[in-house]
Amino acid sequence: MLYSGQKGEIRMDNFYHPEKDELTRGHEPAQQPARADYRPQYGGADSAPYAAHPQAAYRPAPSAAQPDDTARRACSAPVGHNAAQPAARPVQTGEKEKSGSFVRGVLIGVAVCAVLALAIGLGVRLASGALGQGTASGDGGKETIDFQVSESPATNVEIIPDDGEKLTYAQIAAKFRCAVVSVTVYYDAYGWASYVSSEGSGFIIDESGYIVTNSHVIDDDNYADYRITVTIADANGEMNEIEAKVIGNDARTDLAVLKIDPDGLNLVVSDLGVSSNLVLGDEVVAIGNPGGSQFAGSVTNGIISGIDRIIDSDTGTADNAMKYLQTNAAINPGNSGGPLLNMYGKVIGINTAKIVDEGYEGLGFAIPIDTALPIIQQIIEEGSVVRPALGVSCSELSKQTAQLYDVPEGLLIRGFYSNSDMPRAGLEVGDIIVACDGVETLTLVDLQKAIENKNVGDTMELTVFRAGRSGTMTFTVTLIADNDLGELIQKPGRP
Repeated sequence: MLYSGQKGEIRMDNFYHPEKDELTRGHEPAQQPARADYRPQYGGADSAPYAAHPQAAYRPAPSAAQPDDTARRACSAPVGHNAAQPAARPVQTGEKEKSGSFVRGVLIGVAVCAVLALAIGLGVRLASGALGQGTASGDGGKETIDFQVSESPATNVEIIPDDGEKLTYAQIAAKFRCAVVSVTVYYDAYGWASYVSSEGSGFIIDESGYIVTNSHVIDDDNYADYRITVTIADANGEMNEIEAKVIGNDARTDLAVLKIDPDGLNLVVSDLGVSSNLVLGDEVVAIGNPGGSQFAGSVTNGIISGIDRIIDSDTGTADNAMKYLQTNAAINPGNSGGPLLNMYGKVIGINTAKIVDEGYEGLGFAIPIDTALPIIQQIIEEGSVVRPALGVSCSELSKQTAQLYDVPEGLLIRGFYSNSDMPRAGLEVGDIIVACDGVETLTLVDLQKAIENKNVGDTMELTVFRAGRSGTMTFTVTLIADNDLGELIQKPGRP
C-alpha cells in the first residue's frame, strides 16, 4: 500500500498494522515473517506467497498548489434538481479467487508523495459500521444529521434526496469547483527547510470549515510532524491557501477531518447523497487533483462497476471487512480524499485507492458515504474513533486447508493482546472460532459483523473447536476498547 507523508520512501504493506488495525487491533493475523515468505500456518491452497512487484521510479511530488486562473471564475450553481433514483436492488458481493486472492495487483492509496514506491500485495481498511448516531430530523423531505462540536454550536450536514433532473457533467463540475480542495502536506526539515511531502484532495462538508479527506493523505497518526494547508476557491472564484488543523483521523477506515478558519471566506458546501441506493451501471463523476496541484480540479467520469467490494490480501486472508464502491472513473495519485459524485451532484463516495498491476485497468475504489458519515461524525465529536474489540490475533482457515488438516473452517487464534478478556475466559492459542453468539463465523468479515453493533463492555459468546477435544466448547468474553489492547502475546496455551 502506498502512503503519503513520510520522509523519503514510503511503504506500508497491505494497510496492515498490528499496532493499529482491527483484524490487527482486534483480529489481525499474527505477526508474520517477511511477506514474500509468508504462508498460512496450515498451508494448503491459500498459501501462495506474495508476488514481487518492481519499485516505481523516483518522481518528486508536484510543487505546492498554485492559483489556477480558470478557477478564478465565480462558482456557479448548476441548473435543475434531482430526479428520484430507482430503489436499490440486491448486489452480489465480490468473491475472491479460490486459489488465493481477489486480484494479484497492488492497491495504492491515491495520494501524491515525494517518493512513489509500489508495495507488495493488496490491503484495505476495516469498516466500523454505525459507530455514532446522528440526530435525524425531517425538513421538507431533507434529512439532517447534527454533529455536536465543542468549538462551534453545531455542524449541520445535509443529506439531500435525489429529486429532480440529472445534471450534466459541466453542471456538476461547476457546482463542485469551489467545494473540492487541494490538501498539501509540508514537512519542515530541521526547522529551516520545508518541502511538499504529499498532496491529496478533500471536500467541504460544512460552512464552519470542516473538510473531509483520506487519513493516508496526512500520514495517518503521524500528522503532528507536518504542516497542512488546503487550497480552496471561494464562491467568488478567489484562490486561498489556508493553514488547516487536523480534528482527528481514523487510519483503519482511511478517513480524516480537517478544519480551516472560515472567516472572510464564502465557502461552498458539498451536497451529500446516499450510497445505499446505487446500482451497477450508475454514472459517476470523480473530482480531485491527480498529480497534485498541477492538475487541480480535474473531472473524470465513469460508472459504478461494483458494489460491496471486499478486497483480500494476496495470501487469501481477508485483512479487512471494509466494503468499497468500485468505479472505472479515472482515480490517480492526488485524487485521495476527493468526492465521487452521482449525476444529481451529490457525494456518494470518497475516492481512496486503485489497483495498479500489469493487466489491470480502471479499478478504482471509493469509501461509500453511508459508511463514512458515522466515522466523520465521531471524529468531529470526539477527535477519534473507539471501537469494541476482542483483542485477538487470528487468521482464516479456508475450506481446503480445513479439510487437509481435518479441522473445521473458522478463525485460527494465533495470539492475544495483554488486555484481552479471552485468556481469562479460557480460550487458548490454536483454538478455532466457529461461531459468535450462535451465528456461524468463518471469516474475519463475519467476525467484524458480529462485533460492529456492540459496545465496549458488552459480552459475546464464542463457540470454538480445540484440537484433542470432541465437539465444540463455548466461552463468554467481554469486549474491550480497541485503543487499549495492550501488547500482543503469542504463545501456546493459557498465559
